Amino acid sequence: MAKAESFNVVNNREDKTDLYTVVSPEQTPILSGMPKFRSQKATLLEWTADNLDNVTFEGTREGVDQTTHKDKTENRVLLDNRHQEERKPYAVSNIQNKVDVAGVSDEVAFAQARSMLELKLNMESAIGSDNESQAGTGAVPAKLRGLGKWIDNTNANIDPSVQTPENSIGTTSTLTESTFNDVLQSVYEASGSFMDMRLYAGPELQRKISDFTRAEGTVTPTPFIVNSDQSSREIVFSVQFYRGDFSNVQIISDLFLGRTSGSGVTTQSKERGYLLTPEMFNVSVWEDMNIFEQTDDGGGPRGFARGIITTVCKNPKGLGKFA
Repeated sequence: MAKAESFNVVNNREDKTDLYTVVSPEQTPILSGMPKFRSQKATLLEWTADNLDNVTFEGTREGVDQTTHKDKTENRVLLDNRHQEERKPYAVSNIQNKVDVAGVSDEVAFAQARSMLELKLNMESAIGSDNESQAGTGAVPAKLRGLGKWIDNTNANIDPSVQTPENSIGTTSTLTESTFNDVLQSVYEASGSFMDMRLYAGPELQRKISDFTRAEGTVTPTPFIVNSDQSSREIVFSVQFYRGDFSNVQIISDLFLGRTSGSGVTTQSKERGYLLTPEMFNVSVWEDMNIFEQTDDGGGPRGFARGIITTVCKNPKGLGKFA
C-alpha cells in the first residue's frame, strides 16, 4: 500500500537546534596574566640589563690610599625587541547577515568575537614561540622575539653576560624530580634570590611533574603513601604547586608554547615550559586589541581585529626553560 513516509516527502521541514559547540583551546595565560607596559614611543623597545661583579674578599691594608678605581657601568648591556602587529579579518555577506542562523543570533557580532579570540591565541603563540626579533621592511613584517629565543644560552643576539645559563634549561623527555630541581637551583644561582615563579607548561611537561608523586623503580618500587579524606572519594595526583629548596613554582597549563605559525599541538609544544616571574618578564602593549570596522562597499559588513605587542625579558639570566 502506498503511503507518505518521512524519507520520501520532499517538503518536510528541517529541525536545527541552537546548539553551537567549538572544540578548541582558548586560554592565553601568559598574555592575560603577565604585567603590561603601555608607554612605548617607537617600534624598537630597548632596556638595560646589568650584572654584579664576582665577589672578592682579599681584604685591604690599613692606611693605604685607594689608587685604583672601576667603572661601575661596564657590565651594562642593552636588550631590545620589536613590536609585532597581528590582525584577524572577518567578512559577512549582506545576504548572510539577514539569514536566521541556528545557534548564532548575530552573524557579524559572532565574527567579531571570533576574530578577537583568534587574535589572542595568535599573540599567545607568538609570545611562547621560537621566533627571533625581526625589523619590519616593505617586504617583511616586524616580529617580536619569543620566549624560546629569549631563554636560549646559544642566542648570539643576546649578550653572553645576560644569557640564560645552560643548566637553567631542562629536557622534558628525560625529566625527573632531581633534574627539575637542577633547573630550579641553576635559576636560583643565577638570580641570587629565592623567588616565587610561574611555570607555563605544556601537557607532557605537566604529566612529568605529576609523576614526581608516583612510585619509582622497576625491581622494588617505593610506594607513594597518600592520606586522603575518604568522605571525598577522591585521590588527587595533579601537581599545581611545587615547593622546592630553591623556588616555589606555580604550574600553569598552556597549549601555545613552542609552536610554529600555522601548526597545531605538536610534541614540541607539549614538552615546552617557561619559568617566569612578573618581575623579570612583561608584555609590552603598544595597541590594545580592538575591532576595526571597514566600510561596506556592497558586499556586506567587514573588518578586522588588531593588536600590537612585544615581549620584555628584563634579564634572561634569571629565567628557565624546559624543551
